Amino acid sequence: MVSYTLGPATTVSVDSAVAAGTQAGNWSVRPTLGAGAGGIDAFNALAAQCFDRQPTCPTGQLALVVDGRVVSAPTVQSTGFQADQIEVSGSFDEAAARSLVDAIMAPS
Repeated sequence: MVSYTLGPATTVSVDSAVAAGTQAGNWSVRPTLGAGAGGIDAFNALAAQCFDRQPTCPTGQLALVVDGRVVSAPTVQSTGFQADQIEVSGSFDEAAARSLVDAIMAPS
């Protein structure tokens, strides 16, 4: 079991998410975030803190929390995202990627 210490919470609106295979044979999740302050702007502010490893995000990881449970904690690899150009990748197989999509898109 992994334990996380979470920083300030920010809700980010997600319009859609899909699971996609990569050229390397792994799977990733590609969310499309909502526009403006409640979507991509909020995400980019968080991503910048994590990319720069500021005190609010010293590990560089951004937790994806659904219903109070961390469903993924990827490390931010860049900043300045467009709403439809985000990719959450790692050691996902197809089932894990689809499960993450389901968790992200589940009504709260």
